[in-house]
Amino acid sequence: MKYFKILILSFILIVILFYMREKIYPFITNINGTIYIKSQYLPEVKNNAILYIALYNDKGIIFGIKQIINPKFPLKFKITYKNILYPKLVSPKCTIKAILNYHGNLHEIKSGDIYSNELSIPIIKRNINIILENIKN
Repeated sequence: MKYFKILILSFILIVILFYMREKIYPFITNINGTIYIKSQYLPEVKNNAILYIALYNDKGIIFGIKQIINPKFPLKFKITYKNILYPKLVSPKCTIKAILNYHGNLHEIKSGDIYSNELSIPIIKRNINIILENIKN
C-alpha cells in the first residue's frame, strides 16, 4: 500500500510538472562557460564594444540575452533566469551564439562584427566554450 501511494504521488507530480513546464523552464535555465576570441581578432576589439550572448529556442526565436560592455577575453559568463526576456518561449534545448559589435543591433551582423558559430545545448549546461571565430568583412 505504501508503494502504491508513492507511485500515485510520483505520477501526480510528473503530470503537474509537465503542465507547468513553461513556467519551470525559465527558472531552471543555467548556462555557464567561457568565451574566447581568436588571437588575430583581439586587436580589433576597441573601447565601447558590446558582447551579446543570445539564446534561441528550438524554433529559432530569441528568448534570452546577456549583454556585456567592454568585455575582456577570455570571459567567464553565466546565464540564469534573470537573462530570460520571454519566459513562454523557453524550450529545453536551445541555441547559443555570441556576437561582439559596436552598433548594438543583435539581429544584423555588420562589417567588423565578430561572432561565434551557433551551439545547440540544453538549458542547463556547465562549462561550455564559445569561440568568437568569425568576422564580417
